[in-house]
Amino acid sequence: ATYVQTHRDPVQISASISTMLAYATRMNLKAGCGTDMARHWSARTEDLLRSSVADRHHFPKGQIIDIHFDQFMSDMKGSVRQILEHAGHEYTAATDERIDRFLVDNPPGKHGRIDYRAAMSSLGIDGEERKRSLSFYSKHFGVEEDFL
Repeated sequence: ATYVQTHRDPVQISASISTMLAYATRMNLKAGCGTDMARHWSARTEDLLRSSVADRHHFPKGQIIDIHFDQFMSDMKGSVRQILEHAGHEYTAATDERIDRFLVDNPPGKHGRIDYRAAMSSLGIDGEERKRSLSFYSKHFGVEEDFL
């Protein structure tokens, strides 16, 4: 098996998961729960990222590939090719065509965009604090911190 670990600015990760789950919670629970949920998932995301650093050695050597989010977004086809080749699979013309079709059918922003900075602020998540708390991850995996 090949494990693909994607990496992006950890504040962006925290903002994304916290906002998504808080907004979903707001639709189903009483007022105020969204903020509590966002804070919970912001902290939980930190736990998960710390575990990804601490437990990395458990993965068999050669069976994990790191893909940075910015790299993926700027060259999706190249990233998929890199993953397939790492896993010992061929990148074919059919693969290339399917990726092209997917990209045409699913352009960035197809379903709208969320202003994560504003969402974090409205949910009581301090972006600068998250940046300080999550810098270990950026340093370990060489992730550029560009969210704030």
